[in-house]
Amino acid sequence: MAGTAPIRLIAWGLLALGGLLFLSLLLRPIQSLWRRFQPLNVWARYAEEASPYPRRRRSGWRWLGALLLLLFCFLLGGSGWLLLYLEEASRTYLAFPHDELVARARCLPAGEGSPFPTRCVLNLVGSSPYTATVSALQWSIEGEVLRWDSSLEGLGLRSGYRLLRLVGYDGEGRVVEEQALPSAPGGLGDFFLWLDARWPLFQLSRQVLSSDGVKSGDLYELVVSPAGFSLKKWEGQP
Repeated sequence: MAGTAPIRLIAWGLLALGGLLFLSLLLRPIQSLWRRFQPLNVWARYAEEASPYPRRRRSGWRWLGALLLLLFCFLLGGSGWLLLYLEEASRTYLAFPHDELVARARCLPAGEGSPFPTRCVLNLVGSSPYTATVSALQWSIEGEVLRWDSSLEGLGLRSGYRLLRLVGYDGEGRVVEEQALPSAPGGLGDFFLWLDARWPLFQLSRQVLSSDGVKSGDLYELVVSPAGFSLKKWEGQP
């Protein structure tokens, strides 16, 4: 169990507790069904019918208690599943680098046959280098930044970033080429983007950073911090 995030242990504990409570609810119906298939005891039935005391009926409060317990089981199970989902989704975000640099982009002359004079070559830096290229007059890169509350980070949820796609545009701003980046799959999803302003335990933002006045030789550096992305530009680099 070494190396397991505390939040996974909590999640599995909630799922196990919900399962045990659900089994306890099923125990009484199973017992009743078992008795029904047992051989009929005539003397016990005769004694029950001859008894001056009326048979006890199930109270409405008892049924209500069983219903509330069932809802509580689903609440525990749903909470455990949600914690597992959050922990798994947070693993798709890359940890913030110490030097904040995540990618470099260089604008180069386009090859023969290209409808545009320039192409953008994006190089992701880090433990898994990757290169993406688009031929266009302008380009943009889209990414997400996720920051959990420190208490949730202590339980094993990872804060970090994802780079989603590199997009090229023509002179009128229309998309002419699009490249998905390796960290694009996964993430928390659009629902958590909507939930960001309504739940104080995390911050999730999606940003689109665009080039401006691209020409051959321009160099860009994409940096990231818990506050978000920023794009630095150096013009006319050889």
